[in-house]
Amino acid sequence: AERYFAKAEEMATLYGFSDVYLATDDEDVVLQSKHRPGFRYMATSIDRNALFGSYMFIEHRMAYGVVDRRGVTEATFVDLFLLSQCQGLVGSFGSHFSKAAYELMV
Repeated sequence: AERYFAKAEEMATLYGFSDVYLATDDEDVVLQSKHRPGFRYMATSIDRNALFGSYMFIEHRMAYGVVDRRGVTEATFVDLFLLSQCQGLVGSFGSHFSKAAYELMV
């Protein structure tokens, strides 16, 4: 997480913005962001642990009906929409999610 914080803060300083949106499934990252001075970190209040917190792939959990399909879909679209409105993006481009968010930005 520290590497992402550092890159986000570097980009924000370089381009002159101080608001950073976190699209993360890790609640600890959201908590860590509250202790970082100089930037306003934001995240949705979705209970990501209930939707995404599992060792099973999301596709399998959806197929077995152990996760709320609508909740996962809505959380995904909210994150993609909010990321598409950002001035910068720090993500893992090995992830299709980060690639999709970037494509929507440009």
